[in-house]
Amino acid sequence: MASLATTQDQPHLVSLVLQSKKALQHGQELCSLAHERSRTSSKAAFDILGLDAKVRWVIEGIVEQLKVSFH
Repeated sequence: MASLATTQDQPHLVSLVLQSKKALQHGQELCSLAHERSRTSSKAAFDILGLDAKVRWVIEGIVEQLKVSFH
């Protein structure tokens, strides 16, 4: 009887292994997507900070020119 129980458990075990494999693949896909989104958002944040610095520099230059022209 012990071998009968083992034989019956094998299909269930195979099913669990396949589910685990699918879950692992799905988790890997999610991690890959999260990594790509993180990289993209970091690049966007860096670009925005650079643009902000340029805008501030231009505004300061304009303010200085206005101060000079009115004095």
